[in-house]
Amino acid sequence: MKEADDFIWSNWISKGQAKIEIPGAKKLLERLEKGNQEFRKELFHSSVCNHIDNQGICFYDSSLLLSSLVDLVQGDIAKTIGLDLGNDDGERRRAAKLAGGLRKLNNFVLILDDVWQHIPLDRVGLPNSGNGCKLIIASRSLEVCRKIGCEEYIKVEPVTEKEAWELFSEKLGHDRTFAPQIEPITKSLTKKCSGLPLGIITMAGCMRDVEDITEWNDTLERMKGSIVEHDDDMGIEVFQVLKYSYDMLKDPTVQQCFLHCSLFPEDYKIPREMLIEHFIDERLVDGMRSRQAELNRGHTILNKLENVCLLEGSLDTRRSGRACSGMEYIETAMSIVEGVTNYEGIDEKMKKLKRKLKHLRSREEDVKEELKHAEGLSLKKPRKVVENWLKNVGNIKNQVEQMEQQIQETRWFSHLPLERKMGMLTEQVAELDQQGQFPEGLTLEAHGSKHVKFITTKLIGQTFQEHKDVIWECLRSNNVSKIGIYGMGGVGKTTLLIDIHNELLDHPNFSVSWVTASQEFRIHKLQNDIAKTIKLELENDDDGRKRAAQLAWHLRNMNNFVLILDDVWQHFPLDRVGIPTGGNGCKLILTSRSLEVCRKIGCEEHIKVQPLSEKDAWELFTEKLGHETLSHEIEPIAKLLAKKCSGLPLGIITMAGCMREVEDISEWSDALGKMNESVVEDDDDMSTEVFQVLKYSYDRLKDPKVKQCFLYCSLFPEDFEIERETLVEYFIDERLVDGMRSRQAELNRGLAILNKLENGCLLEGIVKANGKKYVKMHDLVRSMAIKIAKVNSPILVKAGEQLKEIPAEEKWSKDFIKVSLMENNISDIPDSVSPNCPKLSTLMLNHNHCLRSIPDCFFSYMPQLSVLDLSYTHIENLPTSISDLVNLTALRLEGCMRLQHIPSLANLKVLRRLNLSLTGITEVPQGMEMLFNLRYLNLDGTGIKMIPDCIFAKLSCLQYLGIDNVITISSKLKVRGVEMVKLRKLETLKGQLYDMEDFNAYVRWRENNGGPNNYLLQVGQYFLSHSSLMKTYDRAVCLKECKISKSKGGEDSLVLPTDVQFLHIRKCNDASSLCDIASLNNATQLRDCEIHICEGMENMVCCCSCSLPLLQSLQSLWLFGLSKLRALIGGEICCASKSASPSSKLLLQTAMFSSLTRLQIFDCPKLKRLFTPVLLSNLKHLEVLTVEKCEQMVEIIGEALDESDDCINQQEPISSTSIILALPKLSNLRLLCLPELKRFCYKEIIFDSLVKIYTNSCPKLSFNGQPAHAYSSSC
Repeated sequence: MKEADDFIWSNWISKGQAKIEIPGAKKLLERLEKGNQEFRKELFHSSVCNHIDNQGICFYDSSLLLSSLVDLVQGDIAKTIGLDLGNDDGERRRAAKLAGGLRKLNNFVLILDDVWQHIPLDRVGLPNSGNGCKLIIASRSLEVCRKIGCEEYIKVEPVTEKEAWELFSEKLGHDRTFAPQIEPITKSLTKKCSGLPLGIITMAGCMRDVEDITEWNDTLERMKGSIVEHDDDMGIEVFQVLKYSYDMLKDPTVQQCFLHCSLFPEDYKIPREMLIEHFIDERLVDGMRSRQAELNRGHTILNKLENVCLLEGSLDTRRSGRACSGMEYIETAMSIVEGVTNYEGIDEKMKKLKRKLKHLRSREEDVKEELKHAEGLSLKKPRKVVENWLKNVGNIKNQVEQMEQQIQETRWFSHLPLERKMGMLTEQVAELDQQGQFPEGLTLEAHGSKHVKFITTKLIGQTFQEHKDVIWECLRSNNVSKIGIYGMGGVGKTTLLIDIHNELLDHPNFSVSWVTASQEFRIHKLQNDIAKTIKLELENDDDGRKRAAQLAWHLRNMNNFVLILDDVWQHFPLDRVGIPTGGNGCKLILTSRSLEVCRKIGCEEHIKVQPLSEKDAWELFTEKLGHETLSHEIEPIAKLLAKKCSGLPLGIITMAGCMREVEDISEWSDALGKMNESVVEDDDDMSTEVFQVLKYSYDRLKDPKVKQCFLYCSLFPEDFEIERETLVEYFIDERLVDGMRSRQAELNRGLAILNKLENGCLLEGIVKANGKKYVKMHDLVRSMAIKIAKVNSPILVKAGEQLKEIPAEEKWSKDFIKVSLMENNISDIPDSVSPNCPKLSTLMLNHNHCLRSIPDCFFSYMPQLSVLDLSYTHIENLPTSISDLVNLTALRLEGCMRLQHIPSLANLKVLRRLNLSLTGITEVPQGMEMLFNLRYLNLDGTGIKMIPDCIFAKLSCLQYLGIDNVITISSKLKVRGVEMVKLRKLETLKGQLYDMEDFNAYVRWRENNGGPNNYLLQVGQYFLSHSSLMKTYDRAVCLKECKISKSKGGEDSLVLPTDVQFLHIRKCNDASSLCDIASLNNATQLRDCEIHICEGMENMVCCCSCSLPLLQSLQSLWLFGLSKLRALIGGEICCASKSASPSSKLLLQTAMFSSLTRLQIFDCPKLKRLFTPVLLSNLKHLEVLTVEKCEQMVEIIGEALDESDDCINQQEPISSTSIILALPKLSNLRLLCLPELKRFCYKEIIFDSLVKIYTNSCPKLSFNGQPAHAYSSSC
């Protein structure tokens, strides 16, 4: 880019070059337009420059040349230089007059941007030689530049991989640091953009502030699979730009040839001759007189595609020929190109009319909604032109309805007159749609509303005051220029900002403007709306850059200006609108229902407005109800009714308005009953005023799968906290997340969907103290979702309603698709009950803990049942009718601890999930070998003793296999590594292998051939659950009573996976230190190590010069019951002494335990001292230290001459001048049952981060040498 910049400047100075061509160089031209001011002043000195922004440069967007006449172009160029061409002169005279005017401008440069076709310079009047002007054009087509006669061509190539990464990092945020797991994904994602700046910038904007690794993985997976949603920013902002190049290929044959190139692999160099042979085979090049003519035609087509930058040409030195490669973005973009038909019959024309009318209806609804919003705030009144437009829309809708009726009643040969009329109606609908953009806005300012405080509801609650304080702090700060206020619909975002707006009007140091963003966003309209609030008349010009520059200039000159944008639904580039922020720009506050929008706009501060607390909600409810005292009978009902609104101010105010002055207790009870049943009538105020507001967030979800996932959450009980991973597993079972290349990709996609729903405030995210993540639905959102779901497909939701009996048979409709009866107290299903639900696909009876039996006939009339959840019930036998559910894809029985018998599964050939974990079964169910499509099998904690060898060979589609022996001590279920090798699609394996030989053989096979990315491999019987490990670590190994050190013959007794993250060793007595385990040299990703009851272990590391990689990466170490352990590092005393060599000290200081954050020592009786000063200097990241039941522990940090010297009594008394700083991040310290512990450190030590310290049963511990807070429970 720099070289191109310099080249153009040099050619401006050179008098020999008159025209420069820059294919695809819009950004470069913008830089030149804004470039070096001093250089410009030196170069362009004509007085005419004053009329062209003091620059001597005319910048003209020529994209309209495709549909505009030459005189229009002449007029636009003349306008920029202040020349009047007149209206009556002919084209030639106008051209001559324009050329004369341009020649008078010395050193004049004309920039034509985005040129798509050849421009006859003489006809327009552009002088190009001698004393003519300099012409720079930007185009995607080399052919266009050649025809115009450019003397120089500059092709702007994609940026390098290094430059791409720098650009991506910059747009993501200058202070962004990535987690180690995320950084390689970000680099892969950047690489997928193939150096295209537009793609890089858009992708960075999409991922700004995203911390969830699953969302990064999902984005990368979709880019790899060329999966881009039409409402995705990449689809809207990047692919539509690229697709325009395709649309400009007028020849259908050339278009088809281009699309054919996308069939080849990514980054594939296609030899031109081979590609042309494909064209010939496909009859894309056909009908020529000879084969050579066909080859020539093929080369011409490829030249055309290269010249317009849709293909990239290269010279392949290996083949002594030329090759073509399809740019990755273009290849993906073309995956969304749809075919078109050449003939439209009456039906097609009617469909076209309906499509246009549908868009017009949407615009009409948006206009009405915006007018309603403005009227609600008492700010504006509708323009007359808007009122007339609404009347015309109503008339055209009636005409279309009449037309449709006429077509149905008329025979086909009488359709011709109707077709003519239909064409006229189509044009009228399109015209009305165009008129409905209203660039001047929908409303006029109501009398006296400028700079007048808005009417608003009084803010209630401490949270609102806290939000106000944060906003004011940001307004006063120089570090924050953009503030994003987000939250669900009706939660009070606008109310909060109205309060801020009114206070700003009274503030002498601020000026403020309020603009409500249109739900159908257009930059042109937003520019006009902002301009009107500051009394600025913008040029009614199609060039958005000029309007943006004009608006930005005025906003920069308004001191301490605050712009409030309310109700923003989609992100937009602030510079394209003309909103300057930061530095001498204005402050921007926006409200949105989407955190994603706030992130992409680049807000530095995000404030989420939460629902009111129960106390504040009741206060608001009573205020809006009126201050009259409620009767004793009504008050508890009123409190329950207010509680059902779950703190949503809009719902509370609406409900209070409905119940104002209602004194009949039966009416109150009825309202509560309807809310409990999620029954809201269409004409009810809650439906029209609350649900419609909430539903708009749902309507904005463009992806139908995301909508279905949202609606699925309504099947869970009210206020139910759903674990994220569990919910995603349901999505997979329901095929809402499907068709991905792997199970992990499906999990990532599901979690990304939940993030989208959370960011859009349709779900509420919850993080527990243990780090587990859950989601929850707001009660009113859930009621709205159930209402939508019932319209789309009949469902029955009675989840968490304390039912004791299953609904009567007549309550089961034949049309039910889904039934949720989870979380109830159903104890018995009568033998006679057999619901007739032929369309039922999902039945959830889980968590009915009293349910003991299900009659055999219960499932007899549910032939389409696909997902059946009976988990956590007390059933003892499954009914035999289960065997006939041939469409069943998911059978969930986990937690049915009394379950003893399962009928044959042989007929369930499409079953994909079978979860039998924590059940009482003792044998593998009959027919399991017939489950050829099984993807998920969980047998954790069952009583099964053995799995027949033949079964796994039949389950070739398995992706998840869990055989973790927990809870059931009697179970000794093991798997053979040789059987696991057959499962080539396996991604997750949890199980116990037979012995170390079997373990090592399987690990070697996996290292060489690939295998599960997630595993928990065990050798030896464990009685405690390690299933929680899989939540923290993807790859874990647990070994008990095994030989782990090298054998006498030098062979490794233990072969660890190189990517293991967690290692637990228990009762393995043959190793004296970790250095004896040779395979640890390759375990570079080990993060957590636990060593329990290993009697041979004397040191963790053999010596201070040990170079085990894990010593640098290890983050957590837990030592338990090591009876011979004397030191963490063998020979550490020598290493710490003054006589130690500098090299040994240096090695220890720079590597060993440098990443350790948690250290726990328990029951190590021979350990006297934990750290020396040399080791202490490495522990800069240590946060938690626990030392317990170490009988000989004398001091935690000590220094001695040898191992036998107890120098604690020989040290000098602690001096205040001998202070050392160590353990800077230690926040939690526990010292328990240490009878010989005399002091913490031989010198005084300061803790900067200590929060908690706990000591107990340390009788000799004195204050001398202790931290200042040694006897406090918290600091």
